[in-house]
Amino acid sequence: MSIRTDCGATVNNGDRVYNYYDMVPGTIVSEPKEDGWFYFQADDSRAKTVLNGQRICTIDFAKRRGFRGV
Repeated sequence: MSIRTDCGATVNNGDRVYNYYDMVPGTIVSEPKEDGWFYFQADDSRAKTVLNGQRICTIDFAKRRGFRGV
């Protein structure tokens, strides 16, 4: 199942994305549940975070917007 990001892109398990809330890049590490929530692992190895598509954007979008850490 694909995930629709806040910036309008479609991503999947294993894709690198940017977490708006913690302001860190990382990877989607699980398939999304039926309700759209999935596990995200930040690049800095902190504990996994549960997110949905409204809480992430693509790495390219984050770079264009000048978000820190990308």
